[in-house]
Amino acid sequence: MKSTTRKISLILAGIVFVIFAFSAYSWKLWNSSYDSKEVVSNKATVLLRVPAGASLFDVVDSLQVKKLIFSQRLFVYGTKLSGLQSSIKAGLFAIPLKSSPSEILRIITSGHSVPLRVTIPEGIDAIETANILSVAFGFSAQQFLADADSITSLIIDMSEADLLSYKELLKSGAGCSRTLYLCEGYLFPETYHFSEGTTSLVVAKSIIELGAAQVADLLASPISDCENMSIHEALTLASIVEAETIFQSEKPKVAAVYLNRMKVNHSLEADPTIAFFLSKKGKRIYYKDLRKLSPYNTYRNKGLPPGPINSPGYVAIRSVVQPEPNFDAFYFVADGKGGHRFSDTLKEHNQASAEYRKIRDNAR
Repeated sequence: MKSTTRKISLILAGIVFVIFAFSAYSWKLWNSSYDSKEVVSNKATVLLRVPAGASLFDVVDSLQVKKLIFSQRLFVYGTKLSGLQSSIKAGLFAIPLKSSPSEILRIITSGHSVPLRVTIPEGIDAIETANILSVAFGFSAQQFLADADSITSLIIDMSEADLLSYKELLKSGAGCSRTLYLCEGYLFPETYHFSEGTTSLVVAKSIIELGAAQVADLLASPISDCENMSIHEALTLASIVEAETIFQSEKPKVAAVYLNRMKVNHSLEADPTIAFFLSKKGKRIYYKDLRKLSPYNTYRNKGLPPGPINSPGYVAIRSVVQPEPNFDAFYFVADGKGGHRFSDTLKEHNQASAEYRKIRDNAR
């Protein structure tokens, strides 16, 4: 009997020892740094994205892929024993290299995510902007465009009837070889900082409201020469100015040319509007293109096109509000060096155009 009791005691002691040893070893691993030789990085941290709604196992898979942990099972058990499996936050987290599993868990449950920095360049269209934001945030480009259109419809300074007509025009395609969006021109170029997991609706609202406020402030400022111009009209003309020249110093002059034409009810004859509706941005425009039917054809139609053709930057918008003073030029053409030559008369313009064609042909 004593022998049996002694055996049982020894077995129990052995089991307790094994459990204790295993627990001690697991605790040591849980709090020990992991130095993976497979991590290729010249930085001190690795970025870990935790999408909204991600499960613990999704997170563990990501950690394993980035070589930040050596045991998925250990991380799962450690997290569950800590009672923090439901405390993991969505976000973009900077995980220091050689972090222990316990340190990683602390970081991803802290909510202190890295701000997501995204830049919208000047002069790109709504589809290009949506694609940039889609890559940065993970939401679909189409979802963003739908949300951006809904936000734009709330802030656009049009009467209900005019807005309805504009929406119908966009829906019809307006003779364009592209899908048209209400938010075109309203996605203000800037560098933005958002938290990871920010929804497309919130991103769209922030971008559009910032841009609209900037234009409204410029139009209401003492420098404004466009008292009767709406935000939509200012953005439309600014988008053409943006597309015409890469030089900031030229933008007030280009704006002045178009405003000079508008004052005498002359057609704008802006090649960028042709390029927009034919999807020929950066390509040569031919005379046959100028005959195509579309409300965006500023050779056939007088006045502004129905809406913007890209996202104009602050300088382009300001140039529309405050164009080059006392600038009577009515024409401009490329100078073959990236800039433009401005002319007051058609005779001067024709001469400048002939010189440009010579430069272009010699460069072939």
